[in-house]
Amino acid sequence: MHIRYLNGRRLKHAFIIGAQKLISNKNYLNRINVFPVADGDTGSNMAATMQNIVRNFKGISSQPLHTTARTAADSALTGARGNSGVILAQFLYGFSEGLRDDIRVSTKAFGIAVKNAAGQAYKALSQPKEGTILTVLKDWANAVNRASLKTEDFKLLMDEALKEAKQSLIKTKNILPEMKKAGVVDAGALGIINILEGICHFITHGTIKEIGSYTEEDVPDQPYDHPAESEGKIAYRFCTESMVTGENIDQLKLRKELEPYGDSIIVAGSIRKTKVHIHTDYPQQVLSIMRKYGSMLSEKVDDMILQYEISHSALKNCALLIDSTCDLPDPVRCKLGIERVPVTLRFNDKTWLDKDALLSAEFYRLMQEYPDSNLSTSQPAPGDFKRKFEFLLSHRENVIYLGLSEALSGTINSARSTASTLNYGDRISIINSRNLSVAYALLARRAGEAIAEGATAEEVTDLLNKLIPRTRLYAAVPTLDSLIKSGRVSKMKGIIANLFNLKPLITIDSEGNAEKTGIVFGKAAGKKKIVKIMQKEIPEKSPVDIAIAHINAPEKAAWLKRKVEDNFTLAGELFITEVSPALAVHVGIGSIAAAFIIP
Repeated sequence: MHIRYLNGRRLKHAFIIGAQKLISNKNYLNRINVFPVADGDTGSNMAATMQNIVRNFKGISSQPLHTTARTAADSALTGARGNSGVILAQFLYGFSEGLRDDIRVSTKAFGIAVKNAAGQAYKALSQPKEGTILTVLKDWANAVNRASLKTEDFKLLMDEALKEAKQSLIKTKNILPEMKKAGVVDAGALGIINILEGICHFITHGTIKEIGSYTEEDVPDQPYDHPAESEGKIAYRFCTESMVTGENIDQLKLRKELEPYGDSIIVAGSIRKTKVHIHTDYPQQVLSIMRKYGSMLSEKVDDMILQYEISHSALKNCALLIDSTCDLPDPVRCKLGIERVPVTLRFNDKTWLDKDALLSAEFYRLMQEYPDSNLSTSQPAPGDFKRKFEFLLSHRENVIYLGLSEALSGTINSARSTASTLNYGDRISIINSRNLSVAYALLARRAGEAIAEGATAEEVTDLLNKLIPRTRLYAAVPTLDSLIKSGRVSKMKGIIANLFNLKPLITIDSEGNAEKTGIVFGKAAGKKKIVKIMQKEIPEKSPVDIAIAHINAPEKAAWLKRKVEDNFTLAGELFITEVSPALAVHVGIGSIAAAFIIP
């Protein structure tokens, strides 16, 4: 039977089957990912893009063709992740524009629309590269356009164009040096072939019954232990993305303003909804530039060097994931291969990714300039956890999420809820640190060290369960203003304490709740009290893990470090770090804290 037109219903089901084919091949795409950066996530990024299309098709039985195409384009743009995901989204956006108000489309009109879409994909990049996903999209679109002049049957058209696209894919192995060295085709280009194979299968053989049981949660493959190698140096560390929404967004001006800050720049979408992707060493600055053009949605900052190390290191049994309230210094965290998911901080109706998009120095400036601002925090979105879980489990057998105290935040619940929706069985473990800041960091460091030495997920879990009850945190707070604003202290108690110059000492109890453990008088008494408590609780001459945190109080931290070194035997390197903005919001500038694990 010939298929002489494509309507909304057929297009919808073709997208779903195409998504299914791509998702089933996701881990292989991660394995061969070497361009533009060999960070092992192309498959996951393209899968996330297609999954968002499928998710937004749910509950829609039938739409006109142009509406279906626009739904797919908008969904892809919103869900786009990574270089290949954003390029795919821009291609679909160009395709939907080429259909105008069509209810159904012939082969000739379809050929014109996909050729327009390929052109739009090229325009989205500041420096388009041949031998990539772009080349295969262009060659496929040209093949469709040529075939549409010879046939009115979509079966013949799609079959002939797919053959040419596969030839184009093979050529990607020899165009760019990254693929030549690794001996692989471009991962993004293969992802496009996977989608086209699914679409062609549906158009040629498919029925509605074949897709009735489809769900977006694929059954994950086991991780690959030999990813493709690449000699290409990672020029910029962070893959940074955001959706910018507004009126009359000047995409050319935005791209030009971003160009000094990195490469792999893609500005896709429309003047009202623009997806921006860039590789940069300055994620905070580029996100600030984007904010000038409109409201920000779906911000993402991925550490590509860390991702490369995780995807190319010797296969370990498990990976460790923490959130941004774990104040483990980045050099230590990255050396141990620990991934992080950011908490969201809201400041004057704008959202910031804790640490990734808002560093402590900028946070202090905002706090001082706008002391009466409305500041709040929220746990990472389920989609952020999903993306981290999927990436880690494509390279490790298991993943452990060690989270901020469940008594203080809904972050662990968000992780647990997300894990329950994924089809990974018992490969994800959620552990409540029952702590925060540097106490949480000491636990993460010990877990990361155990993983680096080859410990299994079960062994790491047992270790953490032994260490958590022995971990202590004590913090001296110089003012109650932030605790009052966050609701942790009543306004009346705060007035009385400030009146008599009373400074509370805060600790975390065995259930992970913050509680007052004492009162001191004067600004200097708090840090001295912390040392006295440590001398009482730590056995004399016993090697002990200790860490110090502060909120814009480096002199206090340096004093406390000297006292620790004079009075205690250190089991591991003592580190000093600034408290994450997401925690500093609730405590206040000038606070100092010490954490230790009782031997």
